[in-house]
Amino acid sequence: MADNNNGFIDLDPKILDAISGGVMTQDEENTLLDNLKAIKSMGISLDTIWQQLPAFYDIYKSSYPNITYEDVEGFIKKNWDSL
Repeated sequence: MADNNNGFIDLDPKILDAISGGVMTQDEENTLLDNLKAIKSMGISLDTIWQQLPAFYDIYKSSYPNITYEDVEGFIKKNWDSL
């Protein structure tokens, strides 16, 4: 960021992450992990997850508005096999 004379201000990177998404709290991760465990225990496949992800994300973001679709997608990719 530049100086204030040019109309720019310095912002902490944590503030920028919160604005643009990409910051999952431990509570949000735990909730998503619990949901994924339940889904997998019902025998629902990862292919089905990808097909239903847009609808699931719409529900999830109503409780966690700072989480992006990409955050949820990346979390699933990272954690699905270890559930």
